[in-house]
Amino acid sequence: MPVVALFWDLSATCVQRLRAAGIVVVCQVGTLGEARVAESAGAQALIAQGVEAGGHVRGERPLFELVAEIVEGVGLPVLAAGGITDGGDVATVLSLGAQGAVLGTALIATPEAFAHPYHKQRLVEAADEETVLTDVFHINWPRGAKVRVLANSVTRGERGNPFSEVRTIIGEEEGRPIYLFNTDSPLRSMTGEFEAMALYAGKGVGRINAILGASERVRAIVAEATALLEAGAEPVTPISVQC
Repeated sequence: MPVVALFWDLSATCVQRLRAAGIVVVCQVGTLGEARVAESAGAQALIAQGVEAGGHVRGERPLFELVAEIVEGVGLPVLAAGGITDGGDVATVLSLGAQGAVLGTALIATPEAFAHPYHKQRLVEAADEETVLTDVFHINWPRGAKVRVLANSVTRGERGNPFSEVRTIIGEEEGRPIYLFNTDSPLRSMTGEFEAMALYAGKGVGRINAILGASERVRAIVAEATALLEAGAEPVTPISVQC
């Protein structure tokens, strides 16, 4: 395993064990403070995750603000993550000093992704404003750990109290029960009520309009970013983010 990416609570001991084994350690962070802690612990690169990101979100800052701050405040290479779906996003984070971009939602909507077709189709049909940041999907994670998902019957409060001690099975994966309010997102290997599962999606989902091969999507993003950077385009003006 040449590279390991760490996220959430950071153990300096873990970082040092990985490095001693010759593994490159990358840490995803949501604040400048976390970035500095990761740097002190021995991380070799950082992923700055903006609040626009799909899935579990640690910080509360818009990506473009966070990237600029972390690039200025640490001495490590920085990658940017959170709502990045096209070449304009990539060109912007590179112009802010990041050395690369991390794609999440854009690569779920590909044939190669192991996500269930239901999840992929919901991404294609969704608009940016359909994502919400919520803590209702919590089983298997610490209380208060927020995720960004597409709005559904769970986020609208139609499925009852998410913190009740009662466990309701809404699906199955090869004999493993999938509970309502679990952090599991729909996978090809699952059956059940996909609408009520955690449909992870970043704020840039509105620009994902088709399911494309991963290589085709990455080539298109790189080509657009390259053209913008070579033309000397100004960075995209950050927009306000509604959580």
